[in-house]
Amino acid sequence: PAEWHAYHAARDVSFQGYADQSQIPRNRVIAHLGNKRKHRLRILDLGCGRNNIARHFADEKDHKFAIQGYDHVVEEGSGARVGNIADLAAQEEDEGVDICIYSQSLMGSDWRDYLTEGHRMLRYNGEFIISEHVKMLDDVRAELGRLGCKVESEDADTSATDADDKVPKWFVLVARKV
Repeated sequence: PAEWHAYHAARDVSFQGYADQSQIPRNRVIAHLGNKRKHRLRILDLGCGRNNIARHFADEKDHKFAIQGYDHVVEEGSGARVGNIADLAAQEEDEGVDICIYSQSLMGSDWRDYLTEGHRMLRYNGEFIISEHVKMLDDVRAELGRLGCKVESEDADTSATDADDKVPKWFVLVARKV
């Protein structure tokens, strides 16, 4: 738990330096979900951290989302549940979810198991929304292909904390279970 809290505190400080806050991974996921707010969707945020995506939509009145966050450590009052995102079989049924979100949560050595578990929980035509560091893009794309998913879109940002540094840092990839 101490490492989890230290990681999130450091990450929050680093994101304060972004001139364009819309390029922060969770904000990119929120923007993508914003286009779906009129649809009744069951969403899992896997490796949700402080459960900021669910909290964002909890403050909005015009969405129809049921968002449940899972992480191995949860903050009191966050609404998230403790769970190993490589195995949520005791908490979540097969094919019961419309969207699985992974926003900076594929950092464990067993990250492929995280995606396999998401695939189990997604309904047919369900959607993965993944926002991670660009160094993982090829591996994530390959793993989704192995699972039989179709990548629908991917976008690497070009924002940075330094205006002269336009090297992509994060990607958002949307894939569908087919």
